[in-house]
Amino acid sequence: MAQTPDLGPSSSYSDPIYDRLDTFSQQLKRRWPLYALALIVVILIAVVVHVLLQRSPAASSAQAFLAARDERDPAKRISAYQAIVVDATATPEFRAHAAVEVVQDHLNHNQTAEAMTVAKQAVEFAKQASSQSNASDLPFVAQLSLAAAQEQSGDLAAAEAVFAQVERAAGTKNRVYQLTATLGSARVLEAQGKLDDALAKLEPVLNSAEKGGAESLGELAKVQYWNLKRHQVTPATAAVVPVVAATKPAVEPGAAPTPTPTPASEPAPAAPTPAASAPR
Repeated sequence: MAQTPDLGPSSSYSDPIYDRLDTFSQQLKRRWPLYALALIVVILIAVVVHVLLQRSPAASSAQAFLAARDERDPAKRISAYQAIVVDATATPEFRAHAAVEVVQDHLNHNQTAEAMTVAKQAVEFAKQASSQSNASDLPFVAQLSLAAAQEQSGDLAAAEAVFAQVERAAGTKNRVYQLTATLGSARVLEAQGKLDDALAKLEPVLNSAEKGGAESLGELAKVQYWNLKRHQVTPATAAVVPVVAATKPAVEPGAAPTPTPTPASEPAPAAPTPAASAPR
């Protein structure tokens, strides 16, 4: 008759924790091939998943974008972003994000034409990304970049139209993008000399108590509003100042010129009378 193997502790030490460890070690010695096989299977699954993720366009694009963002050298960072923009295998979402970064760099270096070209690409990539995924905020970012490039290039009417489009589309659900577009629109209106329209654009922001997480933009709107108010009041005040200097009347043809009246001569002051001599 076969005897049941003894799985109890192999020592007479009575510590419960030690007894459990001793029992587990005995089981591990008997079943180590099974544990080794399970470990090999887990490693193989992890390797396969890693390879599949690396081959995924979304994963590789995300990895490339994060690597570009973490680059400390500004020139290398922009070059990495530009490589993502022209990479046809990258996803439209990350190509749009990279294009926005490139646009900002061009604007910082006053490269307006280059910024305009890349900004238009960013808008197209953002449209593709929003149709493929839930990247609902990305079109706002791309359009604001385009409006900034148009503003810097001097195409103020086009910039005003894009800012207004973002302002309407963002709404109160995307308060940050809405206020950013409002500030840009007011700035462009001011540059065109439309101070009344710029003030009307900013007034709803001042009267709104809800800022939707964009309190700093609300403060900027207040500063911009009162600066516009000062610019508006200063010329009007100067126009109504009365002219103090007297002007000569025009002389009609054939008429004798009117002599300029001379003020009457004041009487000469009387000579002081000598004081009477004091009595001796």
